[in-house]
Amino acid sequence: MKARIAKSVEELQDKAGIDIPPKCDSKTTLRYIKAASAIYSSAESEFRKGDHEKAYMYYYKFGMLFQQIQATSLFINKQQNVMDEFKANFTRDRVTKVLERIDMLQTKLEKVYEEIRIDEKKKKVLCVDTTA
Repeated sequence: MKARIAKSVEELQDKAGIDIPPKCDSKTTLRYIKAASAIYSSAESEFRKGDHEKAYMYYYKFGMLFQQIQATSLFINKQQNVMDEFKANFTRDRVTKVLERIDMLQTKLEKVYEEIRIDEKKKKVLCVDTTA
């Protein structure tokens, strides 16, 4: 059985979490935007390999970046270089695909984690029964 990164989707989300300060300078904000592109590529790569946990974490992180960058003062004030880079890295098709993958992978992973919990409970019952 494959070693798991987490025991729940919530744990994956915690591991993938990222916090962008709302008042970043332009250079920092642009770095976050460009990082999103690399994160997206990693998500796609892990998805193709079939590693749903890693793919989920990368897609989730991309989604968090998308939301948090929109909350930065530079985005709100529509600073041109930030807006241009944002539009290039967070295309409508890409964001839609990410949201669909997050939803699909979350459903799959919740089932996997539930099966693991059930198997662990069965093993505990078997251990208790054999010692009696």
